[in-house]
Amino acid sequence: MKQYRTTQTLAIGEGTVLRLDESQASVRANRLEPVGDGLYRAKELLQFKRGEVLGIEGEIPKVHESCLEQVEPAVEDAELKKPSPTSDRRGSASRKHGSHDL
Repeated sequence: MKQYRTTQTLAIGEGTVLRLDESQASVRANRLEPVGDGLYRAKELLQFKRGEVLGIEGEIPKVHESCLEQVEPAVEDAELKKPSPTSDRRGSASRKHGSHDL
């Protein structure tokens, strides 16, 4: 799912699946159907202010292209792709122990 920042006021139609943060979802709670894991389906037309960041599932309708700019993946998505620091520590620790054995 791609992340976008609104460059102007944006209206998203019913049925669109979105990734929203807790504050965005709470102010629109009566117009959203939770899908799980921060994803929501719009039950009716939703409005977003300029500068809001949201994920939108699927292709962006051409009418919305001028209202959105793609942003980098969310921090949590980027963090998942980084190697685990514990795996690096284990490798260096093994080398240290190995040199003591000689």
